[in-house]
Order: sequence, then C-alpha cells, then structure tokens
Amino acid sequence: MELSVYIAAGYLTGAINKTIKVEASDISQCQTIPVGHKACGGPEYYIIYSTKTTDMGHYRLLVATRDVVLAPAYFLFSLVFEEGASDCSFVMPPPLELADGKCVAGSSVVQPLNAFYQPINAY
Repeated sequence: MELSVYIAAGYLTGAINKTIKVEASDISQCQTIPVGHKACGGPEYYIIYSTKTTDMGHYRLLVATRDVVLAPAYFLFSLVFEEGASDCSFVMPPPLELADGKCVAGSSVVQPLNAFYQPINAY
C-alpha cells in the first residue's frame, strides 16, 4: 500500500475533526454518525456532532471520501490476515448527553475502549 494513501487518509481525518461541531442548545440536536468499516461489517467507530452547528453536507462528503481512500487498505488487511484486521465486535453508537451546551458521550453506559470517538474540541 502506498504511503500516499495513508497521508491522504490522515489529511481527511484532520479535516473531518475540524468540521465537527458539538455546541447545541437541546439534546435533540446531538447525533452520531458511523465512520469506517470493520472487516466483518459495521463501522469502526462513531463521531458525535451537533445538527445545529455542523455542516453535515461537507462532513458527509469528507467521511465518504476518507472511506473510499481507505477501501484498498481495508481489502488488503482482510486478505493478509486470516480473520481480517478487525476484531469483528459490533460497535454501538454511544448514548448521548448535553453537558454545558455540548453534545457528549453519556456516562450512563460503559463502552469498550475505542468504541466511539469524541472530538477533542468537545471537552
């Protein structure tokens, strides 16, 4: 796999993180979106965002582009590793809460490590 694929994916991930906004005035504005693909199906993780402050058209375009760029890597890993590169666990979206005007992962349900992604600007 060419290094340029990973550089492009890294650039797109950075752009995705800059696009995410979590400021909200009501819990109904808090949503999640799946990102990536596991070898056995399902997303790698979820990103929390606010429908009030996130440009979803731009965001969805960036996520779809990142997934297309990484598709060869996902395929290669599934061929190289007998069981694929995934642990094949099903990742559920995190419970959502509104805390200090920001959409955050809820604390009421314990999630496995790396089960969801919280952008750094959400804290």
